[in-house]
Amino acid sequence: MIDEIKNSLAFWCPKGLEAGDLAKAADVIVRESMPAVSADVSDIKMLWVWLENSGVEIMARVCAEKEDVADIALGISKVFKCGASGAQIFIGVVRLGGFAKEFAPIRSDLFFNKKLFVGLDLAELGAENYAEVLGALETLGANGVVLTYSCANGKKADMFVGKLYGFIESLRDWVGELHFYFGQNERILQSARLLSGRLKPVVRFFVCR
Repeated sequence: MIDEIKNSLAFWCPKGLEAGDLAKAADVIVRESMPAVSADVSDIKMLWVWLENSGVEIMARVCAEKEDVADIALGISKVFKCGASGAQIFIGVVRLGGFAKEFAPIRSDLFFNKKLFVGLDLAELGAENYAEVLGALETLGANGVVLTYSCANGKKADMFVGKLYGFIESLRDWVGELHFYFGQNERILQSARLLSGRLKPVVRFFVCR
């Protein structure tokens, strides 16, 4: 299982890194043959300088909580011109359904030959909203989801396995990619065990080094 996890690792760049640190990150990504990197939109252009023609997918992190759809689309368009391979749009579950309906009409043109991932907080997911989330993913034509967990260091941390299992089961017939960023090795191992035997096109664990 350790080898499977190692082959699924991707790089998570914290926001606000200096140019030199971004260069070091790019070196690690290439040296360790990581398939992808996630970075703030402000760092995409600099990363592309070092990762151009490397085959590494450069994913731009976009927060959709407070901006309207037009502003989000404009920002994504700009970052695609800077070398991004796709965008990870992080949004609260409560807003996801409405956002999907607004964003869907422009999705195909904006993401032509690019990937769209929806970033969700596992702590906000439950049986009561699985169907709504899956419907929104299909409406958006999402290539995959990126799961984080805001309770990872809190009193509700013991709910992690149950929440992840429930959500994975709800996606049993969905063919999108599953990506994770939990920031803890324990969570990565727990996730890998739950995914064992479940066929998905791509599973990635983003890590920060």
